[in-house]
Amino acid sequence: MVDVQVTCKYDSIKKIVVTGHAESGPYGEDLVCAGASAIVIGGLNGLDELFKNDCNLILKDNHIEIRVLKKSDMLNMALEFMIKQLESMEETNPNYIRITKKEV
Repeated sequence: MVDVQVTCKYDSIKKIVVTGHAESGPYGEDLVCAGASAIVIGGLNGLDELFKNDCNLILKDNHIEIRVLKKSDMLNMALEFMIKQLESMEETNPNYIRITKKEV
């Protein structure tokens, strides 16, 4: 299962961690994993281009982490957009992607 953990403080996203594999199909044919990967990697590319100094992007094997270093409304909107896309996938594929939000 793709596990997405979103940490917020008030209405601002502080951190997003994405781990796991959907396992909704054979390796290389897993459409849920491919969709989630496209959303997250596309989001990382945009964040790296537009908010390079405002967030820390960590990519490891089976682990992606976005840490907000400098709060801004535009950065939060970009992160919310990415989460909304993943939530759409979760709605139609609840056995393969799970999003949890926690307040700190």
